[in-house]
Amino acid sequence: MRRLLSNRELDIWHASCNGWVTRLAIAKTLKMSKHPALMLAIENMVTDGILERQLSETKKGTPIYYYRVKEQGE
Repeated sequence: MRRLLSNRELDIWHASCNGWVTRLAIAKTLKMSKHPALMLAIENMVTDGILERQLSETKKGTPIYYYRVKEQGE
């Protein structure tokens, strides 16, 4: 059973429920900056199994993370 989400986590969940999105896209959807507290909330949701994360790279080799809502049963 999943835990109840905070208001911020619900906002992150909604920003991530339509497929893979970046941290920047989540922040923009929430009209926020890529603040460390936001990044921590996103990563905590990954740890708790609510979101899943995928690592990619830009053409210049910079790591970029993508997130989406984890499907039920995964």
